[in-house]
Amino acid sequence: QVNALGGFIELRLDAPGGKLVGKSEFIGDGGFGGKPSLISLEPTSGKHDLYVVFTNPDAKTSGALMIVMDVTFKSANT
Repeated sequence: QVNALGGFIELRLDAPGGKLVGKSEFIGDGGFGGKPSLISLEPTSGKHDLYVVFTNPDAKTSGALMIVMDVTFKSANT
């Protein structure tokens, strides 16, 4: 809808190239309808910084991969 290329959302520990603990399905393919993406995380221990990384290895042009309007974190108990 806004000429976004689409891609994946990766959740990584401690750095943008850190351990991958969660990844979305491809977001895009024919338009963005505002559908939520649920990303499950691998269990981990200790305290970590969480990096949200947007990727599309097939994108050959510059431009926005996607526009994120809202983020909600939930625990398994909610």
